[in-house]
Amino acid sequence: MKTLSIFVVLMFLLSTVSVIAQDTNETTTVQVGKEYTTLDSVLDRIRLAFTFQEERKVELINKIEQRREQHYSFLVAKGKTEQAEKFKAKTIGLVKNFEQWKAKKAENLVKMETNVEEQKSADVNTKLTREEVQIEQRAQAGKVSE
Repeated sequence: MKTLSIFVVLMFLLSTVSVIAQDTNETTTVQVGKEYTTLDSVLDRIRLAFTFQEERKVELINKIEQRREQHYSFLVAKGKTEQAEKFKAKTIGLVKNFEQWKAKKAENLVKMETNVEEQKSADVNTKLTREEVQIEQRAQAGKVSE
């Protein structure tokens, strides 16, 4: 029975992944005043986990932030201020994590660019030293033959 339930859950997740992959190619609109359910949260995290292009991941993060802010407004409009404040605190933590992720990616990009530039300069220096060695060898060969 356990294996059957695990199988059903896995099939559900795999089916949502294909739907998610289709959703990432299309632009999605965010409905104002819509409740942000736990299922929405789970689906957003799955979308984020299976989004590998940096630009799309940033777009998805921004959409998640918008949805969460709209849910906060939805809760306030319903008069659930305490629940709204708890939700906003979680959103702030999530946004900080996203910002840290973005900063880390930017830092890694700068490091990669620096490494590429260093490698290019090292290649140029290697070429120069090879040419210098060849010139010296030719000069010595010319001296030996004289």
